[in-house]
Amino acid sequence: MRKVSSEVLAKLTYSTDLDEYDFDGLRAAIRKDDLINPFVPENYVRTDPRNGERVLYSLARAQRPMTTKEETRPELRHIDSCPLCNGETTSFIDVTPLSEGHTLINKNLYPAIYPHQMTNEAEPAFGMHFLQWSSTLHDKDIHNMPKSDCRIIIDRLALLEEKLLHSASKKEHKAYVGIIKNYGFLAGGSLSHGHQQIVYSNVAPRKIVDDERFLSERSQSFADYLMKTNDESLTIASFGPIKAVTPHFMLRPLHTILLFQGEPCEYLHHLSDGQRDGLVEAFGKLLPAIIETMPKIGRLPCFNIVFHCGPIGQMYIEIHAYTQEIAGLEHLGLYVCQGTPEQSAQMLKEATKNVTHK
Repeated sequence: MRKVSSEVLAKLTYSTDLDEYDFDGLRAAIRKDDLINPFVPENYVRTDPRNGERVLYSLARAQRPMTTKEETRPELRHIDSCPLCNGETTSFIDVTPLSEGHTLINKNLYPAIYPHQMTNEAEPAFGMHFLQWSSTLHDKDIHNMPKSDCRIIIDRLALLEEKLLHSASKKEHKAYVGIIKNYGFLAGGSLSHGHQQIVYSNVAPRKIVDDERFLSERSQSFADYLMKTNDESLTIASFGPIKAVTPHFMLRPLHTILLFQGEPCEYLHHLSDGQRDGLVEAFGKLLPAIIETMPKIGRLPCFNIVFHCGPIGQMYIEIHAYTQEIAGLEHLGLYVCQGTPEQSAQMLKEATKNVTHK
């Protein structure tokens, strides 16, 4: 099994413990990294006046290896030229042992956003962009590793989120911290080695703004609304305090939302031990079910995981499987879905039952 060698790990380790950093230290580590300097994104954001969608610009991200590589296979999970395994990335600021290998956090070499010095831009864009590598073992990720290892990954990711939110200023939680995971080339996974991305930014994405507005206008969070209104027949499975559902407004087949029951929580670092364990269980059973189901409907296993966190009343997590392309009507805001919520929920119910997670 391919993995990051001990030589590469030693060479790239700048710090073994994220606790050594405060917010200013994280920002300085990015600004002082000479490897990132050629790939710094532009320092402004633009807003679509029609719907409030925000756009960041980064010419350098077009230079990413998987963007420029000529490749006929659309699924790139098992390539030989892995930047992490080859040590072609930035230094690690957190190295945490797993049952086998380590989980790592480092600075994104091709950041979508950067801690620019303040300028006279009318709409400035500034922030920080990190990667969390699930494991130094190339083929291990949150869907196929032991529960205890996945829990460590969730805990380290939550710690970084907390540091970014609480250390920025005395006005806590005023910036946006986003967590996403892209699995598979067609879903934007430009790196084959399993990883998560975490972004600190002054720019909140449109969907988070929508969540905030939903809470303000209805006096309840979107997650609470869905918990109360989604038909029970569309529940895929429950994992302790985590409920996996197919939303009644499903945009694409296998579209899934994870809802948190119990104590209210708006951020990953707010989750209780029980909620974190439930999330580990959900990832370990639901993601393999999606990966197994997609080829059966003629699709390569590709999906995005999006954490909806912020001042939105209750956090939730969306899983968007790449089961259908975006066409013309969708660009007009009218989705045509090649499946029903009932069909999708039933497929995932059956597939999840067959997954064993140790």
